[in-house]
Amino acid sequence: MPVSAMPVALIGIGIFVLVVASLAAVSNRTNPGPVVAVAAGIVAMIGFIFNAWFNDRQNRIKYTLDVYFQRYNNATYNDRATRFYEHRATIAAAQSEAALREAALADPLIADDLVQTVLYMLNYWEAVATVYVEDHLDRPAFDNLSGDLVCMVVERTSWLIGEKRRADSEYFVNLAALYWYAADPESRARLVPRLGPAPSRLPGSEQRRWSALAG
Repeated sequence: MPVSAMPVALIGIGIFVLVVASLAAVSNRTNPGPVVAVAAGIVAMIGFIFNAWFNDRQNRIKYTLDVYFQRYNNATYNDRATRFYEHRATIAAAQSEAALREAALADPLIADDLVQTVLYMLNYWEAVATVYVEDHLDRPAFDNLSGDLVCMVVERTSWLIGEKRRADSEYFVNLAALYWYAADPESRARLVPRLGPAPSRLPGSEQRRWSALAG
């Protein structure tokens, strides 16, 4: 059940139970005690379920924040991310891994490990995307914190992602699915044709929408 719907549904059920119990108690004036006791038990159970749901949500949000902040403590990620930003134009222009490697070798300011930088960033975000797609974190919180960043990473590497995924559709399959959820319609229309086949991690209806955009 969606996060926002869960408390509303539980509260509604609790009110319904209380109303039914009140009517039953009024109609059974001789011995309303058992009805009231059952109603109280049901309401208490609903309260327990709500608290369990709330605690689970809080834990998921905490885990989402941990996932978000852990990269700041990762020296390798920070180094690669800096290079990824510094050479963003070269990366975005390369329509294949070979083209990126040639561009890096041709520019004395770029070491030839730029390809490894890009693959590191893609593999890092693929791992994060797996947690998202498997629904192990709080998706609304993640979308607010990292949705735009994921779209930026995919936009700069869309040609390279597509090259990999056309060779093997399981390459970066979770990252592609996460991009689909995070991107706006204009971005989808522009980048999906580059990103290879529809990710298998998307529901069937979304795969069909992806394929229609991909052409």
